Amino acid sequence: MTRTLRHAGVAAPEVSRERLLAAMVRTAARHSYTGATVSRVVGDAGATRAVFYEHFCNREDCFLAAHQAAAERALRCLGAEEGSRVSLGTALQEVLVRAAENPATTRFLLIETLGASQRARLRHEEFLARLEAVIDASLEPGRAPQLTASALLDGVIGVIANRLLGGEAAALPELEGGLLAWGRAYRVPAGADRLSQQEWAALGRTLAPAEPGREADVSLLPRGRSALDRAAGAASRRRRVVVATAEAVARKGFAALTVADIVATARVPRSAFYAQFAGKEGAFRAVQEEVLREAMAAAASRFALGASWPERVWNGLEGLLYYIAERPDLARAGVIEVQSAGEAATRRSQQICLAFTLFLEEGFRRSERASVDPQVCAEAIAFAIHGVMRRALAREGASRLPELLPFCTHLALAPFVGARHSLEFVTERAQAVG
Repeated sequence: MTRTLRHAGVAAPEVSRERLLAAMVRTAARHSYTGATVSRVVGDAGATRAVFYEHFCNREDCFLAAHQAAAERALRCLGAEEGSRVSLGTALQEVLVRAAENPATTRFLLIETLGASQRARLRHEEFLARLEAVIDASLEPGRAPQLTASALLDGVIGVIANRLLGGEAAALPELEGGLLAWGRAYRVPAGADRLSQQEWAALGRTLAPAEPGREADVSLLPRGRSALDRAAGAASRRRRVVVATAEAVARKGFAALTVADIVATARVPRSAFYAQFAGKEGAFRAVQEEVLREAMAAAASRFALGASWPERVWNGLEGLLYYIAERPDLARAGVIEVQSAGEAATRRSQQICLAFTLFLEEGFRRSERASVDPQVCAEAIAFAIHGVMRRALAREGASRLPELLPFCTHLALAPFVGARHSLEFVTERAQAVG
């Protein structure tokens, strides 16, 4: 709603408000939500703080208004109004072309909003739900892939975000064929058995729940002069700081986190913290490195046990999901809060996701599906699985992540062994384990 200029008693020019909204998009895309201060926004818009506050209550108010305007424009371009329907290929082409032409707006909608306030994240989820409705409407009856609209959307968004963070926006339209082939790889033959979302959930519930908190505690150093040598003592304090950072981020969120929170949680002096890290960003990076190292070890150790490649994929994902489920603080810090930690942390998160594509290499060697682009397919699978995990964490918490094992395995297998064989494998495996 347009506010009035109290000192003049007349309506503020709409162009000023639109200019501020556009400036918020550019500023947040360049500096993230945390760096999109009122001073930067008004500087970019060529306005004054007085004019800003005539239109918006605060920075968050402006950010939410900018998100709503950008989201509505994107949805209109996709024909999201009631009764309209576009093909999946047309919708995908529109998304990629618009992302290439408007990289700042796309970053704002898909990346920076996740690092903003809780209200902004809820708006983001509403936007995604409307995009899912567009995808659902675009799928041909009887030929729809055995893939949820949300997983398809997460794979596409992940690939787009990865290109934007890598400065490759101009090349996005070239990915249409690869992404479309990836989505179509989940189609099952006409008349073949399919699983509904309720059946996927029931299949997952046959698996054993995780035990949250296992190995999460780190023992404190003895009081007084430490019996540990200097190197061992430093390593122990670093480990305590890393665990404390994950715990504090999960409790407060990265934006509100302070070094004081970390050292109080870790029970170490500030000097011990600054001997290891320059600030909270460095400690958060150590959390991400810890997640990658331990999660990769958990997945690889289980992956090696399978007799066939599908069994190895199942086992590797099982190790990964149980590892994350049993460490809820690390899970929330490494999956939910990462965008709040800035672009460098978001880039590392993307790289961590892609690190797990090495478990797909055998599938590419065995597959004769030349129509599937290996790089695009691997990225889409990794980001789809990550998106499924992120949504489950935000909705239900970490302990139920193992229930995603059948669906995540299907996401990984179907492009290589075929959707029908993938469904048969995960169904038999879940029933056997359960």
